Amino acid sequence: MSMRASVHTPLAVLLFVVAAGCNRSGDDAERIEQTLAGLDLPARVAQLIVPALSPTSANADSLASALTAERPAYGAVWIHAGEAAGVARLTTALDSAAGVPLLVMADLDEGVGGLLGRGSDLPPVGHLLSAADEDEVQEVAALLAAEASALGIHLGAVAPPAVSGGFPHSLLQREREPEMLSQLLDDASTKELPLAISLFNAPGDSEALRWDRARLDAFELPLLDAAHEDGALLVVGSAVIPALSGDSAQLSESRSFYTALRREHDWQAPAVADLRGSAEGSQAAARSISAGADMVIVDGDPAEAKAAVIAALEAGSISEGRIEAAVRRVLILKNRHIGRARVAIAPDSALALLDRSSAEMADLSRTLAERLTYRRTGEILPAAGRGVVVFDPEQQARSFVGAVGEASPMFELAAGGDRDSTVGALAQHLARAPTLIVVGTQAESFAAADSLVSALPDSLRAAARLVRVALGPDAIGEEGQPQLDVFSWGAGRASQLAAV
Repeated sequence: MSMRASVHTPLAVLLFVVAAGCNRSGDDAERIEQTLAGLDLPARVAQLIVPALSPTSANADSLASALTAERPAYGAVWIHAGEAAGVARLTTALDSAAGVPLLVMADLDEGVGGLLGRGSDLPPVGHLLSAADEDEVQEVAALLAAEASALGIHLGAVAPPAVSGGFPHSLLQREREPEMLSQLLDDASTKELPLAISLFNAPGDSEALRWDRARLDAFELPLLDAAHEDGALLVVGSAVIPALSGDSAQLSESRSFYTALRREHDWQAPAVADLRGSAEGSQAAARSISAGADMVIVDGDPAEAKAAVIAALEAGSISEGRIEAAVRRVLILKNRHIGRARVAIAPDSALALLDRSSAEMADLSRTLAERLTYRRTGEILPAAGRGVVVFDPEQQARSFVGAVGEASPMFELAAGGDRDSTVGALAQHLARAPTLIVVGTQAESFAAADSLVSALPDSLRAAARLVRVALGPDAIGEEGQPQLDVFSWGAGRASQLAAV
């Protein structure tokens, strides 16, 4: 990976002054325009390319060397995996390097611990917004900011409820989620951690048919509006949503989507196309920027993405005006936020801080897990009528099953018998209690339940209500099933919830 080009003096001056904490009130616009005028075309393009990195202790030094040697310099980096020690080592090296500091961004939807395996392991933000009260959101924002700052991360990204397809698992209290999202963004910004939001995420192209305008108006667009004031970026991926964009292009490459975003929703912060996993990374980067993206996250060779955008400029498929508008938004973002970089913390001290804050956060994490589990149980049971049937083939959620039994008449379906006998028992139970709750951590458990249900008489199957309580990410297949209510939890949560 070759990484940093002609960095003209005005850009270096701007970012050094900002990083020093200068007064950014009256002269910002003029300074940004001067900086923009001082960048040649390759340097402007480089500001829009965001390499996705996975720093570890073993590769952090080589990544830092590549980033500080690249010319022209990339605008930012995106931490999407790795080790906390590697991130601390990388950002410390970048802090001490001469030249233009990069904007360091990271996926923080499940906290620093959820991303890097060290630090606080938080509920996914979609669940947090439904479970936490205002004081708890404030506490989470402060903790997230402290841990990110310790590692030298300038900006974090969260994914509010991604209500894709038939997975309404995040919508525990959707009426309060926009307000709580706004509070989270504001609280984090107050603690000097601007947050980006990632919206309109779907697990596959087959999900497109399930996105209609009524659903968008009820779910995602209120969250977009809530992030209008304090959302630092909007991250969009490859979902195809004609009801939103008006065309059949992926959102990351949809010109009509970016136009509507600016004109109808007045979103003036940068829009970032997340191209991680794209089979056409470099060409997709050129198409996305042409369509209206201001930055592109790439997990391939960033030099190829930069070259593809420059080639598109030379071919006339991207205008210089489009590049100028995108770079201006990036410079405004840096002017606002890169000055919030931490006072340098030695990597060992940063890791010690993560360990302390993780211990302090453990009780709140457990409280939120319990509240979500029992709240979801409370939503299931009133609709259960005469009772529920519980199928727990893995025997890993006995406390949860016990809570269900205390709250409602319950018949437990035993696992391990021959299929015909199990189907017969299920039919008898459902005749008395037409709600079946399937709980587990593995996709195989839910596939087994689906197989049993498929063997039921049509009339009984049609009358039954199926509820999945998924305690791990593997429990949710790629194809959503709209009749299922799904409670999902992030990786590593199964043991925690099983102990509730």
